[in-house]
Amino acid sequence: MPAHLLQDLLWFAGPAVQVGLISVMLKRDLRSNFPFFFSYNVFQVISMVLLFVFFRSAPNQYFFAYWTYVAVSTLIGLAVIHEVFNFAIRPYAGLRELGSVIFRWAALLLILLCTIAAASTDGNHAARLTHAMINLERSARLLQCGLLLFLGLCSTQLGLTWRSFACGIAVGFGMFSATDLVITSISAGPAMSALTSAISAGAYLVAEVLWFTYSVLPQQERVSNEQYQPAFDRWNQAAMLLLGPRQPVNIEHTYLSDIEQTVEAVLATSR
Repeated sequence: MPAHLLQDLLWFAGPAVQVGLISVMLKRDLRSNFPFFFSYNVFQVISMVLLFVFFRSAPNQYFFAYWTYVAVSTLIGLAVIHEVFNFAIRPYAGLRELGSVIFRWAALLLILLCTIAAASTDGNHAARLTHAMINLERSARLLQCGLLLFLGLCSTQLGLTWRSFACGIAVGFGMFSATDLVITSISAGPAMSALTSAISAGAYLVAEVLWFTYSVLPQQERVSNEQYQPAFDRWNQAAMLLLGPRQPVNIEHTYLSDIEQTVEAVLATSR
């Protein structure tokens, strides 16, 4: 197959899969639980079409169009990480609120560091922009791998199964991010750039197919753990104390709160 045909195939295969994913998310009401992930896929479909137009008809503007796409896509991807993390720890309101605060400051610090690194880089404006976007993208990839590792270690304690859509999102991002980090860390010359780009595009296509597969699978409700999880509850109570009077909205029951309510009910009956 000619190289340009393979490139066009990889270019449009992903958006085609994502259009199907968007349709399934709308049909099965997955958008309500994962609005940022839904917006991420819509943005990807529109961006791929626009980038193809720039690539074919306005190659001089393609450079800035591509890196603008990378910046916006990475920021929405960070929001998706936060969204999946919040869904995973939904039963622990204190940890969820504290995680949101930490995430906002971490994202702000990440953008600030990438800006400083780009400003201190030698070269013209284009070189500085490229350096900043590469650093931002790599940092987001590391966070996506970390999210997959977190769910892999704590999914059972959080009542999530690996057939849940949240885990599917994490697996897709984690698999693609790990592949992309390995590729970018390998020092390759211009002769290998086409191959590495094809591998990266192929890995992202696999992630998109994985997301679509998870979206059509029967969605299972969160498993309620019958065993007491002391570590998560201690962390949750500590987070609530740290936040002080600023209490999260829509607090769900935790194990300790259920025990406290049971004790209060027994005492009220005995009176």
